[in-house]
Amino acid sequence: MRKQDYCAGCRDDFYYGHNSLGVKKCWGLKTGRVVTRFAIGFWTPMDTARNFREVKTLSCHNEPGATAFLERIPEHLRAEWKEIKQKARIVNRQRKVGRVTVSEYRYEAEG
Repeated sequence: MRKQDYCAGCRDDFYYGHNSLGVKKCWGLKTGRVVTRFAIGFWTPMDTARNFREVKTLSCHNEPGATAFLERIPEHLRAEWKEIKQKARIVNRQRKVGRVTVSEYRYEAEG
């Protein structure tokens, strides 16, 4: 994936031909790094780790009014997050060898 592809949804995606001013490139693209963030909707409660999703985005990404991108899972949810990730790894390994169906995967991931 090109670095510029991570710009979708960013406030600064005004560039790349999306403007009438002739500005070609976002100033953050050169220094922005592809990083892992934990996304959650602004109106979604932070009471369970399942409400977060792990995403790859640019360090300069700024998406107003829709999604918050946190650098880490909140402290009170880290143990639950580790448990969810562990279950997902086990299920993914089993899927690779054909032992788990999609419905079982959803059940396992939900706990």
